Amino acid sequence: MNKLTWLIIILVSCSLTVMAQEKRDTIHRSSPPSAKAQMRDELGLSKEQAKKLKAVNQDFRSRRQTIENDTALTKSERREKSRGLAKDREAEINKILTPEQQKKFHDIRRQRLEKQQEE
Repeated sequence: MNKLTWLIIILVSCSLTVMAQEKRDTIHRSSPPSAKAQMRDELGLSKEQAKKLKAVNQDFRSRRQTIENDTALTKSERREKSRGLAKDREAEINKILTPEQQKKFHDIRRQRLEKQQEE
């Protein structure tokens, strides 16, 4: 009887785990377009602009990862370098976008930040 009880508990826990994973996968598959694609569409980026922005973002991620992995830096030094890196990224993005796109870009980012703070 004891073995049967344990077997039932194991089967139930495994089935619950599988159901939870299936639900999570369904949520991801039906999610709206990515934030990047939505931003690209809202800004009306040309292919050349999109390509340049992708390169800027890849460089930013690489440099940020280098900062995060640098164990010689203190937490505050990492934060300071990351902020400087973010400012550099912002400047590079502004060089690529037209003035109208820059305004839209900043408006969209502000709206997203406000939405995140509400949640």
